[in-house]
Amino acid sequence: MGRADGNVGVASRKRVLSWPLLLGSVALGILLGVEEATMLKGLAEHVSNGLLYDDFLAYWNAANSVAASQSPYQWLVENQPGPEAFASVYVYPPLLAVLLAPLTQVLDYSTLRWAWLIFSVLCLVLGAALVWRISGLRLRDRNPLILVSCLALLPSATWALVLGQPSPQLLLVIAGISAALGARQPAMAGTFLAFGAYLKSFPVLLGGYLLLRRQWRGCLAAVAAGLLLVTLSLLVLGWEPHWTYLTRVVPAQRLWFGLPSEVSIMGFFTRLLVESPFDDPFTTPVVVAEAAAQVAIAFSVVALLVASSYTIWRARSDREGEAAAYALAVVATMLVSPISGAYNLVIALLPLAVAAAHVQAAWPRHQWWFFLALMLLSLPVFPFDLWPVLAYFPPVPGDLPPSQMGWGNLLASGPFFGLVVLWGLLVRLCLEPRPLPSSDGASR
Repeated sequence: MGRADGNVGVASRKRVLSWPLLLGSVALGILLGVEEATMLKGLAEHVSNGLLYDDFLAYWNAANSVAASQSPYQWLVENQPGPEAFASVYVYPPLLAVLLAPLTQVLDYSTLRWAWLIFSVLCLVLGAALVWRISGLRLRDRNPLILVSCLALLPSATWALVLGQPSPQLLLVIAGISAALGARQPAMAGTFLAFGAYLKSFPVLLGGYLLLRRQWRGCLAAVAAGLLLVTLSLLVLGWEPHWTYLTRVVPAQRLWFGLPSEVSIMGFFTRLLVESPFDDPFTTPVVVAEAAAQVAIAFSVVALLVASSYTIWRARSDREGEAAAYALAVVATMLVSPISGAYNLVIALLPLAVAAAHVQAAWPRHQWWFFLALMLLSLPVFPFDLWPVLAYFPPVPGDLPPSQMGWGNLLASGPFFGLVVLWGLLVRLCLEPRPLPSSDGASR
């Protein structure tokens, strides 16, 4: 009788808890709807004006330079970049420019941009399907809100598509690494890792996961594939552009550490404590204290890496433990990367789905931390993402909006705090003992 009463009490508590979650989900849906409508409105304006480019323009310029037997970093020779040139300078490893170079000789800009958009959508769909397969999420009637939780990343996915960023491609690569490891194909995982690291350098940090989990074949494959890709670009470009990338392009990237869209530790403390190097700044700090910023960044990055490494090393060796450990490595990589824009949040689809699967299996345990991360990740980083609400309060011409000044920078930091909360939840999930099956077949 006591057991039956206990079951009734648990069921009643779950019903009570579901009401705040339902109301919160409605509020989240309204927020996402406003953000998505704003981004689609901007996309429609770009298309109507024939201006579908933004960040992809940098890839086009670099690929054209490669096709003309020049360095993809030709912009360094011509002028020092400023805020107005932000979208037209290529600051990535040379691989993407080398791969796009032949296409610039047979397609005009507009056609190639639309082809890239279609390719990005395809990568996004395939990446999401792969994440669903490896995360452990399943259709269940107990907590259907979990199934739509990943829609919180829809604005970041839309932003990545509008800008032409390779974030959907990176999502597919990062999901492919996890799928290959789950299929006991470490060599394929290492190859995917090398490709992702040479596409955009920050995925190289995922090599730490292979080391900590003693995936030696994967490590060797990553090194071999990386050397092969570098050899390919050396044959096409020669050694000088590679040296330029290491000695001039990488240091030049610090000019954009304080962008409002940055969701990394570097971006957060730079916005708060470092004065912009530009006359027309992206943000203004609370106080100029660059030494304090460097100390805070170094301490936070080292602490996060040490805690993440220990947790990944200690994580269980079963399927759920491996998935949680890899998801933790992905979030840690996004946080410690010097440059990680909000468009890269689409990569967080994998760790978010893994966390959702754990919460689903142990419902209602961890639900509040999960939904807090969900809400924070969905917050906008620019005030115009909340059109038409803030459209009635336009900033004075020449002035920064309040959300990019002083303590107002915290308004642009919701996704950063969402990643921190998600990281903490994944640490907890990695260190938990294996859940015992309950009488209804679920874990407890």
